[in-house]
Amino acid sequence: MPEHIEQPLPTPNGGRSIQSMVRADLLDAIPPVAADVSADLLDREQLGIERYGTYLQANNGRDALRDAYEECLDLAVYLKQAIVEGHDLVIAYYATLTMAMHIKENMLARDAAKGTGDAAV
Repeated sequence: MPEHIEQPLPTPNGGRSIQSMVRADLLDAIPPVAADVSADLLDREQLGIERYGTYLQANNGRDALRDAYEECLDLAVYLKQAIVEGHDLVIAYYATLTMAMHIKENMLARDAAKGTGDAAV
């Protein structure tokens, strides 16, 4: 994996909160746990505001694909740990690996289109 390159802090731009969009999607979900997940997203949004001074918005100066890819890598490791510790999360683990591969393919395609061919993390 290429060496880690720091990204800039997100720049507020008046766009809609991405967390609020995900919460709205969850409210359309069938499982009763969706309301709990929506509340947790609201808590995470507040944490982001406290930590970065803004909620997550599109076009904020950061590479969303890179952020998503790095989070998937972390999630895969945590899920594998949970599986080794006896939790039944094999489906979530492989879904996460699939997401990571799909995101990486998008990063590579984007970078090839830009002529950088890098997709550095």
